[in-house]
Amino acid sequence: MKQYVFAYYGEPKFKNPDDGKKHMAEWGAWMKLLGKVMVNPGVPLKATKTVSFKGVKDSGGSNRLTGYSVIEAKNFQDAVKMAKKCPHLKFGTIDVGEAMDMKM
Repeated sequence: MKQYVFAYYGEPKFKNPDDGKKHMAEWGAWMKLLGKVMVNPGVPLKATKTVSFKGVKDSGGSNRLTGYSVIEAKNFQDAVKMAKKCPHLKFGTIDVGEAMDMKM
């Protein structure tokens, strides 16, 4: 099995706390569906900064990086199928990338 990173972009804007609780319940159900293939559930991210040779600036805008997860899948297609079921897609997008095994 290979490892894949899900990078989450965009963020929900809940009108009330109950909407947030509903989303978290949907997230929990998705995580349960994935089961043991969820290697690292990752963390959500607050506002980001972009660092470059030109300096540092507030970044991300309305579709900023908001978190990541690491899963295991047989192939890229299976990883994408898993991402398609994520409740985050109601609020943003998910980049799926195969993690490289770097021997150092």
